[in-house]
Amino acid sequence: MTRIMKRNILLTIIAAFALMATSCNQLVPMGDLVHKVEEGSAIGDDETVTYALRSALQIDPMNLAGINLLNHMDIFDGFTFTVYREDERIVACELDHKVPFSFLEAPVEGKQACYFDSESRPQCIRLSSNNAVVATYIKGEFHMEFQLGCKEVSYELHFK
Repeated sequence: MTRIMKRNILLTIIAAFALMATSCNQLVPMGDLVHKVEEGSAIGDDETVTYALRSALQIDPMNLAGINLLNHMDIFDGFTFTVYREDERIVACELDHKVPFSFLEAPVEGKQACYFDSESRPQCIRLSSNNAVVATYIKGEFHMEFQLGCKEVSYELHFK
């Protein structure tokens, strides 16, 4: 092999490793879920943390990065995801929204008992009643993914 070929192979391997490193999900320990509490305030055993909807992405084959629908549809106004903690554990969650359709596999109507599954990858919140995933926790945000009817189009809600 020539020197140029060896250099190109080495550069390709380095680029592949760099892409893999940036695409991996960051796992965040349970203690970091309190990042919404104001800095400097005392963090108690029992608390309620409400996350605001940051983006509502529509993803399709032509838009793999997604189109943010948040500012284009008023059904997302005031959309929040609330997590209730007791004794440093997530015990319940609640969605507050005006979405006129059921979009999750396991709809969350009102305050529902749930738990944080730190064993799954990515980490997630599951309903206690049937173990259905309500939201995944990726890079400091809660994500909810769903499809409505078309298999080519999916949606992601990001709460922070």
